[in-house]
Amino acid sequence: MYQVIFNTHDVVLLMTAYQCILFAILLLTIKREKPLSNFFLAFFLLQQAAIPLDILISFGAEFRNVALSWSPNLFYVFGFGYWLEAPFLLWYTRSLIYKDYRLTKKDLVYLIPFFSYLIYQVLFYYQLELQDKQHLQEDYNLFSAPHYMNYVTLFREVFRAALGVMCILEIKRYSQHIKTNFSDIERLGNL
Repeated sequence: MYQVIFNTHDVVLLMTAYQCILFAILLLTIKREKPLSNFFLAFFLLQQAAIPLDILISFGAEFRNVALSWSPNLFYVFGFGYWLEAPFLLWYTRSLIYKDYRLTKKDLVYLIPFFSYLIYQVLFYYQLELQDKQHLQEDYNLFSAPHYMNYVTLFREVFRAALGVMCILEIKRYSQHIKTNFSDIERLGNL
């Protein structure tokens, strides 16, 4: 008897993750003028691959059970993608705009939510015994999850959106800088 592991939605999630990983590898292996930009874009794509994998493991109808039979430690591993996606996009945007862009200590403040997520998962999930994690995942119900998780999810989405807006503002600021400092923008674009 055959068992269905993937539905159409699951296949789309896997294809998305696969393509992001493939493009990230390509970016990390080719030599370009701006290797830092390639690095940031590659790691942004890896975060983009982690998100559908997290969705697949956490909510995939049949795949959740398969992942649980492999190891309950697979749960929440790819959740880091939500917290790292926006900082890598912001840093990628800045690396394209500013010549000789480098990360500063001030830029690392964007990693605080990621480290908070990591510490939370280590303390409250990965410290549990394997059997406890197994039972927790078997009994998991999205509607019975702790209410504070709704606030964490809301903060995560606001964080992601805020950094997206910061990217747009950086691009607008750069565009305005070009308009005020260069007299012939059309000619500049042809160089």
